[in-house]
Amino acid sequence: VNTFLINSAGSRGKYMLGCHYVKLTRKFRALVQSPFKTKRVHLGYYFKELDAHLAWKAGKNEIAIQLAYSEYVTDDRVRSSLLTRYSPESDWTEA
Repeated sequence: VNTFLINSAGSRGKYMLGCHYVKLTRKFRALVQSPFKTKRVHLGYYFKELDAHLAWKAGKNEIAIQLAYSEYVTDDRVRSSLLTRYSPESDWTEA
């Protein structure tokens, strides 16, 4: 659960959360960390940085929902926090 919550703000570089620029493809790649897998999940390549970031945000929300209702979360307070923090309506990407 903890690796899912880390936003890596200090080490992410100059691009928006969840994406980086790939010179070879000349596109932005979106990746999300999943607590269910050992490697990050590839979400696609995008021409615009904002599109890659939004794909990451949607992927993060989807995984938060899966995590909230998984066997790893047994405390209702944690479940509620995951669902609230990563909801599409909240602006949690700046934190």
